[in-house]
Amino acid sequence: MQIYNTLNRRKEKFIPIKNNTIKMYGCGVTPYKPSHLGHAMQAIIFDIIRRYFEYKGNKVTYVRNYTDIDDKIINAAQEIGIPPLQHSKNIINRCNKDFKILKTRKANYEPKVSDTIPYIIKFIQNLIEEGFAYQTIKGNVYYSVKKCKTYGKLSNQNIKELKHGTRKEINDDKQDALDFALWKACQDEGFSWKSPFGLGRPGWHIECSAMSKKFLGEHFDIHGGGGDLVFPHHENEIAQSEAVNSGKFANYWIHNGLLMVGKEKMSKSLNNDVSIEDWLKIYHPDVIRYLIITNHYRSHIQFVPERYMEANQKVYQIYKTLERAECALKNNKKMNVLLYNKQVKEFEASMDNDFNTVLVIAQIHKAIKNINSILDRKDADLKEVNAYVCFIRTIGAVLGIFDLNPGTVINQIKKLELSKNKLNTKQILNLIKKRNIYKQTRNYAEADEIRKKLESVNIILCDNKNGTTWDLKL
Repeated sequence: MQIYNTLNRRKEKFIPIKNNTIKMYGCGVTPYKPSHLGHAMQAIIFDIIRRYFEYKGNKVTYVRNYTDIDDKIINAAQEIGIPPLQHSKNIINRCNKDFKILKTRKANYEPKVSDTIPYIIKFIQNLIEEGFAYQTIKGNVYYSVKKCKTYGKLSNQNIKELKHGTRKEINDDKQDALDFALWKACQDEGFSWKSPFGLGRPGWHIECSAMSKKFLGEHFDIHGGGGDLVFPHHENEIAQSEAVNSGKFANYWIHNGLLMVGKEKMSKSLNNDVSIEDWLKIYHPDVIRYLIITNHYRSHIQFVPERYMEANQKVYQIYKTLERAECALKNNKKMNVLLYNKQVKEFEASMDNDFNTVLVIAQIHKAIKNINSILDRKDADLKEVNAYVCFIRTIGAVLGIFDLNPGTVINQIKKLELSKNKLNTKQILNLIKKRNIYKQTRNYAEADEIRKKLESVNIILCDNKNGTTWDLKL
């Protein structure tokens, strides 16, 4: 298995620290606003990576944190008049609900910064003792970047060329402008903690170092998150972790691309975000997952609403084919084992090549095309059909897509499509009934008018010997 390691900027053979046991950490959400589609992208990608490791027979310990201490949380909480930690808790609950609907499984551990304060304080004390951090008269504690001889190795930056004040304006009590905060002196009610350095709260970077160490130990297999975290967040994590740990921090660094809106990433702070909750009112969860995995995980994705419409069409048609296949198979359990194994082997080859889901999606489409082609024949080979269906179900459990009851998903997508046009199934059936009356009375012009009206909202009617049915024109 080959994985692209950001640390060395190349694909490398993946060798876990301990056979069949993988420890991985993914940086999670700062909960001050509802999570957006960019968060869904990161969560789904790491969910699939975890699922694939498990599919290969590994025991995975996955940690995904919530940064529930942040200035943005304070500001958002003040606007609505509730305590900051209560606000972040409310947003976390909404986020968990969204991720569950998207079939993103909960991590083994989902720590919050507010629950990890003692570990963070201890970590900072160790950094001070080792000479990598210093406390100021104001009660702030900073990491001394120039004490780290390997600083910049993840982001491939030279410390001498780094600009001062990369993330925030320079604080006048720093020894060097490059130094970053480990502890911020403050007295915000309900959002500050007692420490040997005085009342305050932790800086951003130290949080993940402490949480990963608490749940995964000093040295683990995989760390990662969105590509925008390479610098400064993950660079700083390495610096402070390897300053006090006995050796290497994480062996492999995996970073996914970003969801882009024009030239900017989708971001709550830029106010160009589209919430997961709002998008789930329009599209089925499988549609969102499908669109994300049709791109390689390291690639940026442009947020173009039309692409979701295309993905909606693809997902709908695939589930229609699966429904057709299941009706043809009924209780037929016979399968072309050689064909099934060949499909699975091809899937594993794609995933073993840096989780190349693009090739896997292409393989699914080819399988769907073959299913339809076989079923169109009078002498359909149902053993081949079953091999393709079982294959799609097998990999669907890894990708978290095409793993639901086809009839249920088809009806759910129909309902979502109707809601866009402020229609419901009962109204459609009433129009069909009305059209049938017009046809019986030979009022074909009025009957045709109803058909055209439904076609204008992507609904097609199918007349047959058993009556009239309707479907989406997708």
